[in-house]
Amino acid sequence: VGADLGNRLFSYYMNESWLFHSQRNSSDLVNKISVETTRVTGSIILQLMFLNAKVTLVLFLSVSIFILDPKIALSGVAIFSFAYLFIYRLVKKQLELNGNMHTQGNRARFQLMSEGFGGIKEILLLGRQNFFKKRFFIASEDFFYAWGNSQVLSSVPKYFMELVSFSAAVLLVMYFLVSNQGNLEIILPIVSIYALAGFKLLPAFQQIYFSISTIQANIASYENIKSDLKSSAVHYSDYNYEDDASV
Repeated sequence: VGADLGNRLFSYYMNESWLFHSQRNSSDLVNKISVETTRVTGSIILQLMFLNAKVTLVLFLSVSIFILDPKIALSGVAIFSFAYLFIYRLVKKQLELNGNMHTQGNRARFQLMSEGFGGIKEILLLGRQNFFKKRFFIASEDFFYAWGNSQVLSSVPKYFMELVSFSAAVLLVMYFLVSNQGNLEIILPIVSIYALAGFKLLPAFQQIYFSISTIQANIASYENIKSDLKSSAVHYSDYNYEDDASV
């Protein structure tokens, strides 16, 4: 899919007129083909696949423990769901800002590298190296801050949720002790089943949250190439490179 996206954009740009290229920065086109398509593939499409797998796992495990005890199953799934939903609502806006900063910073870096190396003779003669270096350093700092901040916001809730799950496990054991008058022969098998379910559910919920957060942090990359991808369908849909004698 990533190769197809890059091929479509490259084919589209190569078929455009000189007027189109005179109004667009070549570094921006290179950035879209080489970087933005990779972000769309690895941070959106791939995360959607992980999300689909973990949602399916959560549904099957939830149904299984629901059959065993509906009240506990609904309570456990509700606790995990609402906790992650609350965290996501807190960080959603920041993830969106990080995504835009990531895109803008990377675009600026590609443009500065293209202009800097492309006009290196004039830059050296005029002594403008510091001007380009300063702008590049600022763009790099914004780019990597946005990337690192998104990674932190996507991963940190795992440690908070471990505390929540441990507290829930303690409450669950206390509930069974009270409801079964401390009969360990009844309690231990049931607690073992729920412990195994929780052992699988917690990483699944974390992956769901991580995937959604990663998609939110990289959706700007898709927005950046969306219009060009729609236009590229006209140029690429009926193209067969095997028939091109120049290849």
